[in-house]
Amino acid sequence: MTGAAVVVTVVAVAFVLLRPAIRESPRWRATVTPLASIIGSGFLVATPLLAAVVGSWAPVAMAGVVVFAYAVGAAMRTVIAEVEPRLDEHPPSRLLVDLDRLSRMLLGFAYVVS
Repeated sequence: MTGAAVVVTVVAVAFVLLRPAIRESPRWRATVTPLASIIGSGFLVATPLLAAVVGSWAPVAMAGVVVFAYAVGAAMRTVIAEVEPRLDEHPPSRLLVDLDRLSRMLLGFAYVVS
């Protein structure tokens, strides 16, 4: 791709993504926030570390990280869609409340580690 084609592509994508209908969409916000974190701490930090540890196998290792992250995301999407609505039931089950509390603590720990 030439430099001009790259600039045109970036401007076109920015034009689409910065439209108010997209920018103000709750789904877009829910996508962009974790994606920014993944790109910031994931790819920009993990890739050089993987390169130092596994050398030329870093792209394969990063693909494994991406597949693992997708699986974790699938589990999280399932919990959001299937389990969280059950927390709104009156009264929610004790096991569900305890698991929710544990998951929040583990998420906080993971955030600190990241």
